[in-house]
Amino acid sequence: MYIRFAIGADDENPRDMHGPLTEAAHLKNNGLLAPYEEELVGSIFEKFNDELPCPPWEDNNWPSDAVSWFKVSAQIFIALMYDLIAILKEHDVQIQIFKSDYLFKTYYEDAFQVIAVDKRF
Repeated sequence: MYIRFAIGADDENPRDMHGPLTEAAHLKNNGLLAPYEEELVGSIFEKFNDELPCPPWEDNNWPSDAVSWFKVSAQIFIALMYDLIAILKEHDVQIQIFKSDYLFKTYYEDAFQVIAVDKRF
């Protein structure tokens, strides 16, 4: 099973949504987080940067609607996403969580995540 976190309302097209990391960076860079939130976001970013492989976004010819999905086995990163989501909700950011047993086309895979296209999401 796979899980994807996205920023947006129920009536928005999921393929047009960006991720919570992007939204948290926007809030942080614009000084919209409380000091304790900034510290927590910073530690979450550090954990992702240190331990989650970075897909080769620049060196690919993936379609523009290819997005990241976590494997449900990536529990440490999923837990961090829920911590991040708690902060975003405090700032009235709408979060969507998508789950799927299979994805249409996978372009990249590592132990924690896949980059895939699925027209349903």
